[in-house]
Amino acid sequence: MSQALAASLDQSRFPYSAVDALLISWKDSVQAQKNQFKTQLQGLASELLAHNFRVTEYEIESKRPQQRLSERLLLLLKHDKPGTLLIIYYGGHGLNNKDKDCIWLRDDPGPLTESIATIPSVNWSALQSLFLNDCDSHVLFLLDCCFAASSVLSTDAKSTVEAIVAAGFESMAPLQGKDSFTTFLTAALRESRTEGLPVFAGRLCSRVSASLNQTKRISERNGGRRVTPFHISFSNLPDRIVIGVLPDSGDSPNAMEFDSSNALIPPSAEMSDLPERHEGPGQARPDPNASQATLKPSANPALNPLIRTNAPSTSIISRNLARLAQRVPLRMSRLWSINSEEIPGPILKPVKLKGPVYTRTRSFVLRRAVNEELPTPGKLYADTQLRSGEVRVLELLPSQDRDYPIYCSFQVQRLTDATSGSSKPGYKALSGRWDDRYEPSKLFFYSISNELRLLTAPLSLCQALRQIRDPAKPVFLWVELLCIDPRDEEEQNVQAQMIPEIFQGAEEVVIWLGAGDDTSKTAIDFIPRLLDLCQIDTLVKYDMGETPRQWQALVDLLRQPYFSRRWAFLEIILATRATLYCGDQHIEWAEFCDAVVMLGSRFDDVQSLLKRATAANKFNGLALMKQARASQGSTKLVDLRALAAYSVVEVSREFFRRRGDGSTTKCSLETLVSLLPAMKSGHPGAVIFALVPVANDGQAWLQSCAKIDVDAPVEVYQQFVCHCVRSSKSIDIICRPWAPQNDRHSERDNTKHLNKDVPSPFLRRATTTYGTLPKGLRLPSWIRQVQDLPFGDGSKTGRRNGDLLVGLPHRPLYDASKGSNAVPVFGRPSPTGDLELDGSVTVSGFVINSVLEVGFRATGGIIQKEWIDMCGWQEGDYLVPDSLWRTLVADRGPGGTPAPLWYNQACRYWLDSSDGGDITSEMIRDGSHPSMALEYIQRVRSVIWNRTLFVIEDHEGRPLLGLGPSETRLNDQVCILHGCSVPVVLRRGEDCWTLVGECFVYNLMDGEAMGLSQYVEKTQEFLIR
Repeated sequence: MSQALAASLDQSRFPYSAVDALLISWKDSVQAQKNQFKTQLQGLASELLAHNFRVTEYEIESKRPQQRLSERLLLLLKHDKPGTLLIIYYGGHGLNNKDKDCIWLRDDPGPLTESIATIPSVNWSALQSLFLNDCDSHVLFLLDCCFAASSVLSTDAKSTVEAIVAAGFESMAPLQGKDSFTTFLTAALRESRTEGLPVFAGRLCSRVSASLNQTKRISERNGGRRVTPFHISFSNLPDRIVIGVLPDSGDSPNAMEFDSSNALIPPSAEMSDLPERHEGPGQARPDPNASQATLKPSANPALNPLIRTNAPSTSIISRNLARLAQRVPLRMSRLWSINSEEIPGPILKPVKLKGPVYTRTRSFVLRRAVNEELPTPGKLYADTQLRSGEVRVLELLPSQDRDYPIYCSFQVQRLTDATSGSSKPGYKALSGRWDDRYEPSKLFFYSISNELRLLTAPLSLCQALRQIRDPAKPVFLWVELLCIDPRDEEEQNVQAQMIPEIFQGAEEVVIWLGAGDDTSKTAIDFIPRLLDLCQIDTLVKYDMGETPRQWQALVDLLRQPYFSRRWAFLEIILATRATLYCGDQHIEWAEFCDAVVMLGSRFDDVQSLLKRATAANKFNGLALMKQARASQGSTKLVDLRALAAYSVVEVSREFFRRRGDGSTTKCSLETLVSLLPAMKSGHPGAVIFALVPVANDGQAWLQSCAKIDVDAPVEVYQQFVCHCVRSSKSIDIICRPWAPQNDRHSERDNTKHLNKDVPSPFLRRATTTYGTLPKGLRLPSWIRQVQDLPFGDGSKTGRRNGDLLVGLPHRPLYDASKGSNAVPVFGRPSPTGDLELDGSVTVSGFVINSVLEVGFRATGGIIQKEWIDMCGWQEGDYLVPDSLWRTLVADRGPGGTPAPLWYNQACRYWLDSSDGGDITSEMIRDGSHPSMALEYIQRVRSVIWNRTLFVIEDHEGRPLLGLGPSETRLNDQVCILHGCSVPVVLRRGEDCWTLVGECFVYNLMDGEAMGLSQYVEKTQEFLIR
């Protein structure tokens, strides 16, 4: 090999960060061939494992092979990302059909071509299109079958895809034995690994051909059949696929995964989502306090009992308790600190966030600008030092000119003064979501001695202050970013814990949505008309003029980023009075809530109105689209339940009702976390801690997490589930999605909007998208994440999945475990005897049966013909089985009410209308159907959306229909767990179970199985991870 080529290959030694290989064969092929072929297949798998590749073997079943294989290939595409190589190997029989497609056959057809139709087959030419145009990964096909080259296409692929095939268009190749393509491919891979150099895929094919052409091999064959392999490139891209040994990162698999049950996902396939370095059972977690100063006990007397003040400062337990007391029940995104060094006069310095947690808790870094002619701003805070019970309030000086620079000063007030009728003026509290753009030299402060000092703040905060500023009199305002000394750690801790009292004691909470635009102005101007009950019927029917645009503008207002901020809910709920500002428009929060409720009550009518207006071109859709892109994005009227603002309004009205004295009722922490999953925070723990002050079990939660690391989300989330189970005696929380989803990007630059005048050393990078967990952080399967919610981002309609079967806390829709109490064990005993949270939970229950048949996933809520066939109904049948129409609606009507009996006839209507085919959204939308039929089909779609239909057998061998998660696969176990109101699908692993999700099983939802000894006698424990 030339030195230049060796150098080129050496530079390309490790072009991939991961390689996933899927080895495909037939499950039910002829046994004599299968045993011999398995030996060489295992040799290939061992060699790929020696390359440190992730290897999975998959056997195609004879029943619906095209569907099953396509599902398995789609799962492989979950690993599709730049820097990854996907390898698909097939060993078996092949055929070139009359359309010149590459067909994979289970058995050798022999000379009798008429027998081909009876042999299970797969059209590979059709399936390979999944990889040709939209893959970020490189893809390599290894095809050991006859006529394998017939998979080549005349058109160029848009992705980097290559193939090494055993035979040409009309050539036949031996499937097994020492003369097979797989045997020589394995030898060529072993040779390149021994050499220690990577090899291009084309060169690897040449080595296989050269070995086959050796004189020794030709004589061994005695004139037997042998053809030359081919290397095929599907694209005209400059990239070339390279095969080499991946560096051993410590987490490479040491055993092949075997997917023999037509599985949708192998037991450890998700391990590829783990980062290259992760915490194993025997690895110690890095101490997050290693570089932090010792924190002091809380000034809040209610939390001081949690602190071991007499413990050594070096004690890990005491440090964690102190940190917990300082952060809870306050928000974790509140604290800043700066270097102990003094800021020199003319230099702009950023405020550095202390510790690894707080560097992720805000989307920007607070900066202090210092002018040469003005004193340093630190003296502003020194002149207004705070004592116990005091807060620093911003006095915003008046101006009649909105663009005039902002002048203000600090005043000190006691919180009791604001509520005790003191002569001191009351204050307002500002609630907003601030961006990371800065407007230097626009905040001028007067000190006590009337000296002028300068601070900088985010552009959005400056915009808010200009709109709140009164033209004639000062406005007293508490602003978190300005009223807490960023240099004083003790003040930060004390003030942060006072934040619930600050918002509760404010005479008004000002909610700042943003600078606003024409769309937001249209929405706020529309609200008074919407609240007039005499006009509401006209507004939802009249599709002329500006009315459709006004409805759309209101929905766009609900998409404002502020409403997805986790802390916003706490600040709104605590407010005695709240006003919503958007640019120069403002409206009372109560009126805004009324408008949202009105919109929700007439949502179907509004949706129909916009459809009619769009079809008739009654309003300028192009202009609206431009406005939407400038603000929130889509002109599509999504389901309101997908919007965080709707959740805020709904929860605040339903669970926090005002008493006569102005106080509000409270509800459980589990209820709040379950109902507000769409709201986000920069710190993962804020999903729970941000709601503690308004939860009736908040103090119990604080005590339960006193010994855990509040900076470790997995540990906090496990403890939260444990707290919920203890409080409710139910384990329904393991079926309810609430935890943040993982970031889809390995690293995200959040500094692109920073002011370009700010020096580059002060630009910061955030490791995760706001409101998400790090990409490689893996949660236990019993901690469900928000991507499993019925509604959310990423869908044109707002719906992503079917409605939850498990219901709300303390409001279950079913009683599958017959009211039994949950007694799970979280974690494992530690050497000290305490339970150590290790990602496991042990629960009791019993298995109903294995999944025998699984249908297609109901994408978009489509009822597929395959589902109807599985239910046993045939076209022309007069009666619709109860198991069919009840299963499709999960045996419930809207809101969990019993399924109306007329659903039977409505189901029959749709079965007759489908003419033996699928019941699609186009059929529902485009036809003229009875209102009752539409009501039924809407209920069906809300249940089956993205779920799959499965079949199990009861204790007497009778088939039972069920609805399960889209990940359900054959041989998964349907189980009843004690303390869980719905059945669940579990997947058995080597030493534990994985929770696939909740499910519905006809005739098992109301505790029927709990009364059958055949099941109860088989009660066992399930260790779930």
